[in-house]
Amino acid sequence: MYTPQFRFVLLISLMVIFAAVAQVLYTYVFGEKGLNFHNYISGLLTLSATTAGGFFFIWVCSKFITFNGLKATGFEGVYRDEYGTNFVFKKPIQLTKFLPDLIAKPDGNLHILEKELIAFLSGYKDMPFDLTDPKSLSLYDYSMYMWKQSKSLKNTNSYHHIVALSKYLGLVYVYKQKRKTHPLWQFWMRDKVSYSKRCLFHGGLSAFVLSTMPSFNKLDEETKRSLLVAIRFADNPMAIPVNCGKLVFSLYENAHIAEQRLKKVLNKTQKVKMDPSQTDIMQFKAQAKDYFQASMRELNLNPQTPPNQSDGIYIGLGSAIVRIPCLLKEISKNLTPDIRSSMDLWEVNGNYHKSWDYLIEVMQENNLLGDSLDEQKVNHPINSFIVNSYAINNALLIKVENKAYPQLRGFLDSLPKFDSYALVEKNENDLIEEIAQKSAKIDDFIKSLYS
Repeated sequence: MYTPQFRFVLLISLMVIFAAVAQVLYTYVFGEKGLNFHNYISGLLTLSATTAGGFFFIWVCSKFITFNGLKATGFEGVYRDEYGTNFVFKKPIQLTKFLPDLIAKPDGNLHILEKELIAFLSGYKDMPFDLTDPKSLSLYDYSMYMWKQSKSLKNTNSYHHIVALSKYLGLVYVYKQKRKTHPLWQFWMRDKVSYSKRCLFHGGLSAFVLSTMPSFNKLDEETKRSLLVAIRFADNPMAIPVNCGKLVFSLYENAHIAEQRLKKVLNKTQKVKMDPSQTDIMQFKAQAKDYFQASMRELNLNPQTPPNQSDGIYIGLGSAIVRIPCLLKEISKNLTPDIRSSMDLWEVNGNYHKSWDYLIEVMQENNLLGDSLDEQKVNHPINSFIVNSYAINNALLIKVENKAYPQLRGFLDSLPKFDSYALVEKNENDLIEEIAQKSAKIDDFIKSLYS
């Protein structure tokens, strides 16, 4: 059936034709009395030329300026990828004609690729972001909100914003549009549009759509590779090639931070509290256990580093004083994106976080917490420690046994020797309890002298 764009062009053409007919009739009826041969021939030529021109205009529009025309992109996928998506294509993927050629790009001091992406997404203002949510934002609105959140983050540039716009570009292929049209004589009625899922979504499709943007090919090879890798593996960071530069991980982190901030804004407006499920907590604890050793190696525990510039101090014999926010931040880098999002761990700072308690449970279950420091009893999992007259707050005393973790213990023992002192800073209740215990021992000793 004819598309709404085609019917609109047809309507305009018919209006032009009717206007020409009206002009001829007006000239004949209200012109000179009787049949004026000159006016008749002039009107006949005008009507004929207008009719021919109108239909020619319709033909040109339907031939070259249609939103429904498809062009081959040249992308060919494997039969099944690691996400389980089936690619059963008789021909390469096809997308609608490139919309920035038809829709004006936004003005402003933006990267040309940002402008093209915004123009491209403008063609999907009616496509829902989530098919299961009847109140879902459109793909355009969701991507634009992510873009705005990205622009509000510090230490970001145009490439970070491009990734924020591109993260869900693949949905333009994943969601298949079904349009129910009306007969041509009901050209004023709006079509009924519904969407279904053609295949599973993953970053590979989004990376491919980004690569079709005209200005993308004008970027240097390293930048193009970084953008595509960050989008391709946005949901599988462990698959990011090890030889990628820091830009890839910066783009990856920024896109998820922007989306997490957006979700918080949306949940706040909808008055929904973000709480992890028990399954999420169990998966977090399992992954924290798996990545504990790798995260410890990434921490700066060198005793020669000033305490105020380090993540903690290795004091020898398998004992290390570690700031819990620093340990949690390193562990969170290895978590799967869905768990990291559900636990709200895209932005980790020094303030208390609910994940502290779950991380402590992991430490306790695996006997990784020390209970004494130089004959000082450690009464709580989280303490303040005095190292070289400097207080290390919100820290854990981690004890790494050689038998349980030989490789990690070997790494820690290879660090420079700790040649200073470390003390547990007692709080008021601990001091009162300690004084009471020592007083009782003195009373018992005195009583033993008179017995």
